[in-house]
Amino acid sequence: MKHVSFLLIAALISSLSLSAYNPPVKGAKNEMWFTIGARGSANNTWLLNKNQMKDKNLNYLASFGGTGGIMLGLHFSEVVAINGELMYAAYSQKFRSGVDSIDWTSNTNLSYLEVPVLLHFDMNDFRFLELGVKFCMLQSARERFKSDVIDIDDKAAKPNYEKNNTALVFGWGTGVWGNGGLLISGGLRLTYGLSDLVSELGGKGQNYLGSEGLKSYQKTNTATVGFHINMDFDLGWFSKSSCGRNYKFTLFSH
Repeated sequence: MKHVSFLLIAALISSLSLSAYNPPVKGAKNEMWFTIGARGSANNTWLLNKNQMKDKNLNYLASFGGTGGIMLGLHFSEVVAINGELMYAAYSQKFRSGVDSIDWTSNTNLSYLEVPVLLHFDMNDFRFLELGVKFCMLQSARERFKSDVIDIDDKAAKPNYEKNNTALVFGWGTGVWGNGGLLISGGLRLTYGLSDLVSELGGKGQNYLGSEGLKSYQKTNTATVGFHINMDFDLGWFSKSSCGRNYKFTLFSH
């Protein structure tokens, strides 16, 4: 699945070299079409760890990040499509001391190059539903711990985290402007990481010492909820030629 988006791009480039012909009537057998677009989101981000969540010595603080990138989609019908995205994503997680007599803050910032592969369902009135998985490749990591007596800022904390992880994606929304040729839509997107973010160098497998004493290791997962905005442009038909022997690509006339 990791190569789906790249295969779609290759198929689009190769099909553009084929000769043009009259596009099929909507609803014709074997009819498909491509869309391209841009994506962006503003997210509430979390790095969830059960030991830290139960530790009374620290408090999770609301943290934020975002994504931005491009999309290539292949519609198999007026309802069902598969979308491949290429996104840059930023995550953060802030902590604060849970003990009044001790004042400290901690902040972790991670950036990823992400490839979501999503099933996209279009419904009436430009409403949509999407679900799938995304593959995430770590680009950078920064950790900072600050108190009255110490300030540690590690801008090269990347080795403390796994290079790759995967996450589930679920979203829904509705059209905001446009009518299909160019459509701007907005909605909510939720994600939850399936993989442990922490590497062996970062402490994977080590017991956790917190307010309740020594606890067994728990993995750390990403979670996000955010407002997602899409801009989609219908590019062209991809369907069989009149002779039925091969596939042809024809740009839409908008």
